[in-house]
Amino acid sequence: MAHAIEAEALPDVQSPPEHRTAPSLEQVLAEIDALAPVVKDSGAKAEVTRRVPREVERRLRDAGLYRLSLPRSHGGLELDLPSLMKVTQELSRLDGSIGWVLGSVRTMSSVVGALFSRERYDQLYGSGRDVAFSSAAQPAGTIEASGDQWRVNGRWPFASGCTDADWLVVNCVVVENGEVKPGARPGMPETRFALIAPHQARIEDSWHTMGMRATDSHDLVLENVLVPVNDLIDPQTAQPCLPGPLYTSPFQTVALSHGAVSLGIAQAALDDLLTLARSGRRQLYAPTAQKDSEVFHYEVAQVDADLRAAQAYSDLFTKRMWQRLQAGAVPLGPPLPETLQTVVWVSETCRRVARTCFELGGGAAVYDRSPLQRRLRDIEVISQHMLVQRRQYSAVGAALVAEQ
Repeated sequence: MAHAIEAEALPDVQSPPEHRTAPSLEQVLAEIDALAPVVKDSGAKAEVTRRVPREVERRLRDAGLYRLSLPRSHGGLELDLPSLMKVTQELSRLDGSIGWVLGSVRTMSSVVGALFSRERYDQLYGSGRDVAFSSAAQPAGTIEASGDQWRVNGRWPFASGCTDADWLVVNCVVVENGEVKPGARPGMPETRFALIAPHQARIEDSWHTMGMRATDSHDLVLENVLVPVNDLIDPQTAQPCLPGPLYTSPFQTVALSHGAVSLGIAQAALDDLLTLARSGRRQLYAPTAQKDSEVFHYEVAQVDADLRAAQAYSDLFTKRMWQRLQAGAVPLGPPLPETLQTVVWVSETCRRVARTCFELGGGAAVYDRSPLQRRLRDIEVISQHMLVQRRQYSAVGAALVAEQ
């Protein structure tokens, strides 16, 4: 049976909001680059501790990472969508777990948080401190009205970054009179996202996986936790409390970040392979060193072409999605079929890139000391996420068949 883990938030050393300035994108990207040696040295330890190294998160937080998606009204930079995806990709190129926790979870939280009331959003983000969220997106527990509050029960897997989060968000199935309440979408239940203080949850030590080991994605257990209405989000009816295109349809942004993580991991795998080849490595019985092999040149050029294609597709779609968001042409709700189509194809292509890089690395790639084996394990795990599974193509296929 899994044992419980004590939650421990990062120490708060932030300045009051009136003394803070918004970070610059260049400042954050420079800090990501500067952290490469630290991440390389701490990679093995991070897989054992199963969390992003404290120094890495602290330095990126201090550089302003958490404020990139915050509105300017709250001391943030309020980046455009393509820039946010670039940051997540660069974090993932540094390390898959770092890209997932700090890019796809922490940085995106203030975008989804815009679906709370303005009063609650101001309470969460108006104090001047950087707020760390963890979220469990599977509707794995239940929520039921109890007087003027709502009662939450259940167990949620995959709560990334949960042991040092300031707040937890869980997705709940609405229950009424002991029965699951049907949602607006056929065959789907009605759901609510509930905001939970860490002390209200029990964290079960469950994150023992083949990859993405440092994402701290343990199970959350909640028993009869009462939540006020102001701490709930109805994903079907909630309206953004903030102006600006970044907050008009936040689940598009969250979905696209999955593709950015895959792109970063795949780029890192290609970087690792080229570093290995340039070292003069010569595989057993090979007539030449890899860097002089025409066969290797052919294979690595194909890998590079696949990665460039995935990057171009992702960049073009993200740019067009941002234009649609600016024009107010994207409805609020779950990720659009075309958004899912994009992230599935990009993720599948990146998975193939990482796998081929691992194969071209030969015997040297199988050792724990090789970053190639970690890139492969990480991208295999991220490819199991519900938003990037191949079944997401079905909605697009149905729409294509239905077109007249």
